[in-house]
Amino acid sequence: MVEKRLRSTLVNASAVLLASDFNISIFKPLWLTSNDILQEDDFGEGTLISPAAIQVPSRSFDLLIMPNRLQMVLKRPTQESQAELLRVIGGVAKTLPHVPYTGIGLNFGYLVPAPDGTDFFAWSTAKFSASWASLVVSPHDTAARFGSYLSYDFMAMRLKIDIKPTRQQESSDLMLAEFNYHLDLKQPGATDQVLEALQKWRAAIKHTFEVVNLLEAQ
Repeated sequence: MVEKRLRSTLVNASAVLLASDFNISIFKPLWLTSNDILQEDDFGEGTLISPAAIQVPSRSFDLLIMPNRLQMVLKRPTQESQAELLRVIGGVAKTLPHVPYTGIGLNFGYLVPAPDGTDFFAWSTAKFSASWASLVVSPHDTAARFGSYLSYDFMAMRLKIDIKPTRQQESSDLMLAEFNYHLDLKQPGATDQVLEALQKWRAAIKHTFEVVNLLEAQ
């Protein structure tokens, strides 16, 4: 995906297209394939077509369509997943330009360990403890855990980074770093905005890699 290998693990990656109303009845397998949105072999075991929701578990992604959202979760996300996102989500937006789209988000989640040979409490305290925390908890309380939140504009989208402690196993403390790139869509022209946002996937995942690389450092 990128040049340097992270010790952290990318545990989830998805794109979500929001709308005030998706007409679920449109999204039949024949319609999806005839419009080159999905391929016949995308419809894996567990596919659900119902009046309330559409679920399509393919080899490379899980697609969920509900009245207010279309969500695509990548199973093996890379920078090259951008093409698949443009085919599926971009294909829906181009085929149904008059749907009242309201927002789009690109989402990533990483499990971040402390640097090798570094105590998790010492590392996470130095990295994420706010100055006011010492007013309510002893700096020697090794049971204390800290996190961080940051929001800023990036590539004409709003990026929110939420970092909080988690425990993968009984004895393994990690930080969960979640990234959400969000864009509120405006009418008219929402379809073009959707396509532009999806074309930022490569740069977005690369930026998350760079941020996580900084988090891994001592």
